[in-house]
Amino acid sequence: MADPIYQAIKLIEASNFDQARSFLLEKLKADPKNDVAWYWMSKCVATDELRKECLQEALKHNPKNALALAALDEMHDKPVAPPNKGSTIENTAPKQKTRSVSAGPQRRRNTIPVAIVIFALALVLIAVTYLFTREDLAYRAEGRVVSATVIKLNKDRGSEGAPDRCQAEYQFMAYAALRKGTVAIPCADWDRLDDARRLQIQYLVSQPDRNRVYPPAQTTERYAVMGFGLAALLIIVGVVLIVWRFWPQKSSQ
Repeated sequence: MADPIYQAIKLIEASNFDQARSFLLEKLKADPKNDVAWYWMSKCVATDELRKECLQEALKHNPKNALALAALDEMHDKPVAPPNKGSTIENTAPKQKTRSVSAGPQRRRNTIPVAIVIFALALVLIAVTYLFTREDLAYRAEGRVVSATVIKLNKDRGSEGAPDRCQAEYQFMAYAALRKGTVAIPCADWDRLDDARRLQIQYLVSQPDRNRVYPPAQTTERYAVMGFGLAALLIIVGVVLIVWRFWPQKSSQ
């Protein structure tokens, strides 16, 4: 297998500094005192401060490293230039594993496409939830409850094992007008309604003729809470992914 430093030099010559840094990090993790690797790492880091630190590390482990000495002397006048293709690799120092090394800022994974997909799913979920719960939401927002008079009770006998079906016809006053309607009721409530002749009805303020029995036998309010709650959670996750993508990441040595 080719030496990581040799591979890094070829990549630096091709201006592929990110991949070159990966090979040099691999070498420095195995041999932190390798002055040659530290010198070439100075070509791959993002700032002059990190470049200077890399050169100082190279000279600390090998004070006779001519390339590092020359580069450090020239730093105040001009940036360090990539090596020519004829450059050679110096002898490496003895291996001694002491600590992990990381040089230069690392790029975060691009999470923007994932965040966009999550936002799209949240919008679809909001639309579907609203479509299936808008009637209950309307009743909850502007519904009024009144006591209606039961006019007539109807029962359809079930056949061949089917259950009986019961209905109640009712009327009530709303906005100086008599409103009428028919609702399905549990047959178990037949005797109670037959005696009381009163039924709780909920109607919409904006549409008094639109009404239903109260409390409703089945409600979708819990589904609205679940749907909108999950959509809000997806939006929060999408925002976190975007913030994480652009949050500054500190470099470490």
